[in-house]
Amino acid sequence: MLFRSSALAISASNPDILYAGTGNSDLSFTSRTGVGVLKSVDGGKTWSLLPETRFKGGRITKIAIDDRNVNRVYVTVADHPTAAPGVYRTTDGGLTWRNVLDPTKMFLADGTPLGSGANLGSVTDLIIDRLSFNNQNIFVFLGNVGLRAESDAGGVWKSPNHGDTWFQMAGGADPSIPNNTLPTGTTVGNVSIAMPTLRQGDEEIIYAFISNPIPFNSTFD
Repeated sequence: MLFRSSALAISASNPDILYAGTGNSDLSFTSRTGVGVLKSVDGGKTWSLLPETRFKGGRITKIAIDDRNVNRVYVTVADHPTAAPGVYRTTDGGLTWRNVLDPTKMFLADGTPLGSGANLGSVTDLIIDRLSFNNQNIFVFLGNVGLRAESDAGGVWKSPNHGDTWFQMAGGADPSIPNNTLPTGTTVGNVSIAMPTLRQGDEEIIYAFISNPIPFNSTFD
C-alpha cells in the first residue's frame, strides 16, 4: 500500500505508541489524499490502519497525543471529499472518534456563535498547551489554503476544555493583551504555531506563523 505521510506523533508517556497521518494538504500536482490514520503500539515495528472512515480520503495536517492521557488523541483534517474538515478527538486510544470542531460551539470574539453549517475552511495546525491544567487548553488554526471554499472563520481558536467549546482569538478583541494583531477571516492562509512546554508561566507565550490565503482550487507545480 502506497500513500503520502503528512503527520507523525509519538506518545511522551509511552514511546511505543505512535500515530501517523496520511494525505497532503497542499495543491501541488503530486499531492494525494490519504488512506487514513495508522497506529503502532510497538515503537513503529508494526502498524495497523484505524477503521475510522472519516480519515480515509482526507488530508491530515496534525496529530497530537495528550502526554497525561495516552488515550486522548487529536487529529486535524484539512479537507475530505464527503466529511467535514475538523478536529477529531478520541479518548479510547483510537477506537472511536468525534469531530469536536462544531460550529454551534464556536464563538467569535464578540460572543456570537458561528452557527450550524458555517464554512470553517481548512484546519492547518493544532497544539496542546501542556502547561495548562490537565492539558485542557488546546489551540487550533483555520485557514484558506485553496482546498475548500473561502471561509471568514480563518484564524486562531482556543478551547479551554479539550475541544468541547471554542473561542476565536482576534487581534484587538482583548485590550489586556498587548500588541495583539492576530488576523481573522478570509485574509488568513496557512497557520502554524509553537509554544513553550517546560516552564510554568511560559504558557502565556505563543508564536504563530500566518501566510497569505490561497484561492480555492488553485494548483501549483
